[in-house]
Amino acid sequence: MTINEFQKSNKNNGFTLIEMIVAMSLFVIVISISIGIFLRTVQSERGVANQAAAVSNTALAMEEMAREMRTGNGFEICSGGNSCHDDSPAGSDAITFSYQSGSGPSNLAYEVTYYLKAGQITRDAKFSGNGNQQAPTGPITAQSVNVDYLRFYSCGTGGNAPPRIVIAIQAQPVTPTSGFTGAFNLQTTVSERLYYYEQNPVSVQVTSQFSCPKP
Repeated sequence: MTINEFQKSNKNNGFTLIEMIVAMSLFVIVISISIGIFLRTVQSERGVANQAAAVSNTALAMEEMAREMRTGNGFEICSGGNSCHDDSPAGSDAITFSYQSGSGPSNLAYEVTYYLKAGQITRDAKFSGNGNQQAPTGPITAQSVNVDYLRFYSCGTGGNAPPRIVIAIQAQPVTPTSGFTGAFNLQTTVSERLYYYEQNPVSVQVTSQFSCPKP
């Protein structure tokens, strides 16, 4: 084999520098696009998880309030922010009512207040007839959830009919993920158990009367 034939055979078996640069550039572009798609997918998944956790926690707090209201009485709704509670922001309400835990000689009677404090739904309670001794109190929503407003509405009050209390909440994750609006609204209606009203007809006292919001 001559030298010229050897050089020709080597040229046919390899890649030129330009071909290597083009191939590496295409590889880098494909990897960059793939990484971007992967990161956006992870971010979206994190956003969905944060949103779902915030909705779940807020719904749990709403159910806790509703559970006590169903067996409560003597409801009083206050609208006007700080006029309701020192820590309540403007545009939010507070509700106070009596709640009895259990039955029989071992039952405990509370005066319960729900209001908004520093972006968290807070429960204040004190034992009735026990020198206003404080019962366990504190926020009922997680620190990862920021509640924008808490509203209470009364419907169908008066006479022997049990009152219906509408709870409306707007909240969002404390650290919303890019691409997600974050804020969501929850609403539920609570009706006092009729058994109590068959024996003790009362009505709801509302310092600022609201009509129930339309669905």
